[in-house]
Amino acid sequence: MPGRARVERHLLAATLEEVGPDAPTLCEGWTALDMAAHVVCRERTLRAGLGLAVPRLHAMADLALIATKRDHTFAELVAKVAAGPRGPHPSRLRPLDDLMNGMEFFIHVEDVRRAQPGAQPRELDAGTRDFLWRSVKLVGLVGARRAGVGLRARRTDAAAAPKRLRTGEPAATIAGPAPELLLYLSGRRDAARVEWEGDPAAIAAVQSARLGL
Repeated sequence: MPGRARVERHLLAATLEEVGPDAPTLCEGWTALDMAAHVVCRERTLRAGLGLAVPRLHAMADLALIATKRDHTFAELVAKVAAGPRGPHPSRLRPLDDLMNGMEFFIHVEDVRRAQPGAQPRELDAGTRDFLWRSVKLVGLVGARRAGVGLRARRTDAAAAPKRLRTGEPAATIAGPAPELLLYLSGRRDAARVEWEGDPAAIAAVQSARLGL
């Protein structure tokens, strides 16, 4: 059976192909062409990987993105997204692939899907939703620190104890299905369907903070 990352990878490729290179995405300023090139660069270009990992080297990732779009057609890039990295690579092992790419590819599928008119949340199986719930704390810790207030995440699509993302007062709770919580906390505010509970000032602080890794 394919891992979750592999399923999302193929769905991303299919979604990119369906919408075409000029379709918008939730990533500001990026089209579907930019998204495809980003994934290919991330997996196949060393300098792009370094640029994405190290903020001071971000210009390297930008240059790699430009070169990748220049040197490949959209169809070629989509095919490379579906195929994955070349040669020996940690993501060829299913557990590592899910760890490295499961959350990332889910978010990027939604970056493309939800930027299109009339897009609705996907129906996801319980295992996938549980996997995404486990990712909420990783992403949410960063945003909570930037907001500077207490923050909890409460899942509404299954029974689960809330995740404390940051202690402190005043405090807010963000509530919703696991996939929606992950999308919001990764910076996709306008597309995510969540609700808020708690102190109004704390809620406002989180809503205005720069979220995402």
